[in-house]
Amino acid sequence: MTDEYERSAEFVDVLLAPHRAGLGPPLSAALRGTTGPIVDVGAGGGQGTRVIANSVAEAEIVAVEPSMTSRTTLPARVSENAELRDRVTVLPEHLLEAALPHRLGALVAMNVIGHFDAAGRQAIWTMPADRLAPGGRAVLNLEPPGAPVTVPESRFADVRIGRRRYEGRDRAEPVPSPIGPVEPGMHVINGGDA
Repeated sequence: MTDEYERSAEFVDVLLAPHRAGLGPPLSAALRGTTGPIVDVGAGGGQGTRVIANSVAEAEIVAVEPSMTSRTTLPARVSENAELRDRVTVLPEHLLEAALPHRLGALVAMNVIGHFDAAGRQAIWTMPADRLAPGGRAVLNLEPPGAPVTVPESRFADVRIGRRRYEGRDRAEPVPSPIGPVEPGMHVINGGDA
């Protein structure tokens, strides 16, 4: 399996920090009233995992991150806090291969849907229906654009640390969506009664 973050993992947290900081308050609001266990899909270095932990006190969290290079800082972040060491389990598998709890209080998938192929995206849409406890939620965000279009290369971040400057650039090619166009932004799917 190829690790798509092999060359960029050491910079991801730094370059995306301002964007992820903006996701914290709406994610906390979306999780209000939920319970654990909560699955953090594509947990990366654990910034979102900490937001989840602060938002849902005492909930068990399963942080799923298949990229070894992205996952390297996750256990360190968790181990810095004694409470998180007791609450967070880090799984190195792909979400669809991970041994997850049967019932979930929430599933959080921030900035990860584009990492799944069409079959994987379909499974991501249907998994919450099978696993969410009554009143549970699936929370995900979709970045613009809302339809499959080519996005030309552009700079998304420019950060200075000490004497070094780090620039993040990105581009995108269309991939058909199994559900058609979707409005960008944060989405919350509420679990039904079991």
